[in-house]
Amino acid sequence: RLYRQEGTRLKNLLVVDHRRKEGAPLLSAKPSLISAVKRKEIPSPHNLDPLSEGALICGYVANVTSFGVFVRFLGQLTGFAPRKLIGDSSGYVSEPMRLFSVGQSVMALVKSLEENKDGGSSKK
Repeated sequence: RLYRQEGTRLKNLLVVDHRRKEGAPLLSAKPSLISAVKRKEIPSPHNLDPLSEGALICGYVANVTSFGVFVRFLGQLTGFAPRKLIGDSSGYVSEPMRLFSVGQSVMALVKSLEENKDGGSSKK
């Protein structure tokens, strides 16, 4: 399926972020994100209930750096996965940019929650 073609009608869309600098909302047709929202398993600034240590949460890659991956959920809610915590049974990931790309859907394991200076929470 080609979703980027003008005039394509999509049945299910999710508003991921409506406060973007560009003015247009960020929409997603990713089935993993849409189904996680339907099951109320994805956090947003209005619903932090899914956030708890040990929770496995669906999100998408917002940025990849040499030191880790920033995972975004709904409405600019973002977590950071440092390089030392990224990986699977094969072990340590030395170059996150070789494994992840911006926009990629991921499952994030919440290792810790930290309160931001503005009173919000961040996760690792």
